[in-house]
Amino acid sequence: MKTEMKSNKWLILLAVSIPFFMAEMAGTSIFVAFETIASDLNVSIDRSVWLTTLYLAVNAAMIPLAGWLGNRFGYKKVIIAGIAVFTVGALLSALAQSFETLVIFRALQGMGDGPIVPISTALLLETFPPKERGRMTIASMLAVGMAPALGPFSASWIVEEIGWRGIFYMNVGLGLLSLASVTALIPPLPRPAQAAQVNWPGFALLAIGTGSLQLFLDRGESHNWFATNWILGLFIVAAISLLLFFVITIIKKDNSVLDLRLLKDIHFLMGNFAFMLIFGALFGALMVKIIYLQWLMGYTPILSGIYYATVAGAMFFCSVLAGVLTDKINPRWPVVFGLPICIYGLHLASRLTLYSDLHGILIIGVVMGAGMAFVTVPVSVTVFASIQRKDMAAASVLNSYLSVMSGAVSISLVMILLMRRIEIHTASLAVALRHGNLAVETAAFYLGEEALLATLQLMLSRQAAMFSFNDVFYSLTFLTLLILLYLPFMKKAQP
Repeated sequence: MKTEMKSNKWLILLAVSIPFFMAEMAGTSIFVAFETIASDLNVSIDRSVWLTTLYLAVNAAMIPLAGWLGNRFGYKKVIIAGIAVFTVGALLSALAQSFETLVIFRALQGMGDGPIVPISTALLLETFPPKERGRMTIASMLAVGMAPALGPFSASWIVEEIGWRGIFYMNVGLGLLSLASVTALIPPLPRPAQAAQVNWPGFALLAIGTGSLQLFLDRGESHNWFATNWILGLFIVAAISLLLFFVITIIKKDNSVLDLRLLKDIHFLMGNFAFMLIFGALFGALMVKIIYLQWLMGYTPILSGIYYATVAGAMFFCSVLAGVLTDKINPRWPVVFGLPICIYGLHLASRLTLYSDLHGILIIGVVMGAGMAFVTVPVSVTVFASIQRKDMAAASVLNSYLSVMSGAVSISLVMILLMRRIEIHTASLAVALRHGNLAVETAAFYLGEEALLATLQLMLSRQAAMFSFNDVFYSLTFLTLLILLYLPFMKKAQP
């Protein structure tokens, strides 16, 4: 098997890069359509975020099954099945007639996408020797890096010319292309050894806990948190389910769902900590920026797509250089170089105003994208440096689960922080408009009280939102700083 896989390693990489591209396109292209979908299906823009958060939550819930599925049915069959489910979900999403059904079909896409990335990653890690994994990462980043560049830009054009449903038809086409590439380019692999039995109660507890936690975070803010019985119920279900999962896993020493024993390796533990911070900061920043551009600044989907293409383009080109450096030098140095750049970009984003122009916003995006690339590539390689080949699939599953969950939770927490800060800043700014303010009373004399009130209300709400966006980016800046804790634990993989 090893000889055959090595001789076809670049074809295997090409084959799985297309599903990587598909999954990344599905995750990022929807961002530019939030406002259009919300308007067309008559929901608020904060509810449209469900299309990403529940997609990621279901995606994360399916990831723990990836290792068992790969061992039970073989890597190739699992990847093909995942692509097929994803494609069906995309087609149904394009045909959805209500927001609720769209969310359900979008979650079906996440279910199909869930096993694809960890299984494909495990296949590549088993195929490529450690000394070539930096170059392998460069090649895979061609797909992962191109998707955020092409996805939002092409999706923005589709939204303008065809409508948001066209995004899902695009996903259908990518799904069919992915099926063809995997079927044709991945060679027949030996039948896997009989897989160990899955701890199905443990998997059910993890899936229920993951879903309940995400729903709790998504809807808690708009339903007054614990003052609402069903929100309180979600919290209780999430807490009990996740606690029971960890207790059962530890007591029974059953690692068939998530192999938690791998976290005893301090290098792998800290690598996943860094990965969670990276994904949390990246997804949080992308979500906040798209709302800032479309909701607050009034940019069209096309202009938002240009922003995302610029950020992704910077990440793409810098990822190539970071991959080469990771193979050639100590992987700490690209991170030492890139992290200050990333933090500086987030700091600049925290200084945006209502009068920032697109040119300045694009420059900030380039800085953030370049810095993020120099951090992400070395971490994605070194996180598996101390993992033995036999544990690679389990490590990939655990890493994927933690990364996706961090992204989903980050989006929810960012929206909670944003809404909460808007309330605080609105109240604070309203104090300045109280009766007795000479400027307000003078304007009321000339404009009339009703006209002035409407004008001031609009100005107040926009400025409060702007201050709140600044606060969120400021918080993400400090979150990203914690990646420094991983530097002492980074090391090159041994041949």
